[in-house]
Amino acid sequence: MATATLGWATTIRPPDFSALVGRADQVVAATVVGSESREVQRGDSVIIETYVTFAVDDLISGAALDGNAPLILRHLGGRVGDTVMEVDGMPRFAKGERLVLFVEGGGRTVCPLVGWGHGKYEVFAGADGVQRIRRADGTPLRALEQVDDPLRKHGAGPTVTTIGGDGAMTMATFKNAITAERERLKRVQ
Repeated sequence: MATATLGWATTIRPPDFSALVGRADQVVAATVVGSESREVQRGDSVIIETYVTFAVDDLISGAALDGNAPLILRHLGGRVGDTVMEVDGMPRFAKGERLVLFVEGGGRTVCPLVGWGHGKYEVFAGADGVQRIRRADGTPLRALEQVDDPLRKHGAGPTVTTIGGDGAMTMATFKNAITAERERLKRVQ
């Protein structure tokens, strides 16, 4: 039995908070309900795409979604059988994760999130029960100025475990900042 691994290198310029909000077609709070990887014919090549399905808990900003329809985002890469296609910098998703996602390109690009991993934020409950925000690499988001900080690679260092919240921004503060920035951007356009 043979295993094939294909890899793609990427370079991502991290967006600051204003660009993150401004480039997003939609900002949603959503929960991962499943994913499926498929082989897809593109010209003379076969690639792997992964379709991640989300239950949308809250439309924070952007175009309205179709009723209670799930949000399905397509990403380049994944695993089908023994064939793995890895794309460096592509965010990963786990069933049950509650996230804030900054979606661009109508969800139909190589990576449908603004700034790839910079467009994914985990919502977690601190010890005080307050919903708080972590960046895609597991580090607590303490200030909006951290949005464009480099992300650690998967497997680079320990995952941050936050018991009391580690000073992480609350979901309410993050959501209010997104809404305020969207309104500010509308006024300057």
